[in-house]
Amino acid sequence: MLHQFQSMATGEEVYNLLQRETEALEYDYYTLCVRHPVPFTRPRVTFQSTYPAHGCRTIRQKIISR
Repeated sequence: MLHQFQSMATGEEVYNLLQRETEALEYDYYTLCVRHPVPFTRPRVTFQSTYPAHGCRTIRQKIISR
């Protein structure tokens, strides 16, 4: 999986791999959170999730409040 991940060029490829691996592990959902390091004073946080909308809001609130 690491080799596949490192060879990907688009976000869509990453999301598709995560979905396949999530299903292979017999999980129903996944969330990918990326905290972009620049700008240093206001880093941007990006989420990709397959959780229902309510679950996504809860996860975002917990991560952003850190």
